[in-house]
Amino acid sequence: MVGEGHLRAELEARATPNVTFLGKVGAEQLRDLYRRSRAMVFPADEDFGISMAEAQACGTPVISVAQGGALDIVRPGRTGLLTEPDDVHALREAVRKAAEQDWDRADIRTCAEQFSAQRFRDEISAAVEDMIADPLPR
Repeated sequence: MVGEGHLRAELEARATPNVTFLGKVGAEQLRDLYRRSRAMVFPADEDFGISMAEAQACGTPVISVAQGGALDIVRPGRTGLLTEPDDVHALREAVRKAAEQDWDRADIRTCAEQFSAQRFRDEISAAVEDMIADPLPR
């Protein structure tokens, strides 16, 4: 587990011996963790969830709930898996399935490019150019 939060102590107390809590890590270590991980589990509902896009940019599939930003980021079966919210059994099954699946990490990275800063800049520039070339009527 990576990161800090108000539930850390409680989660550590309940965790099984195979779970390691790393706390806050630097960007380089985080990228290395993403790249070495079989999958990233993100069982929360967020508007976007930048860490899901970051994991996929490293070729790592994401397991998340079928809500919020995960619906835009995860392509089930291709870049990760989605489960129903608040369904622990479904989440466990998704983790098992992800561990067994042979993921195309290059394809996952390619799919993540839709969230790149360069794509955003290119699309904003194109939109501005379009408006300059053909302004909206007043």
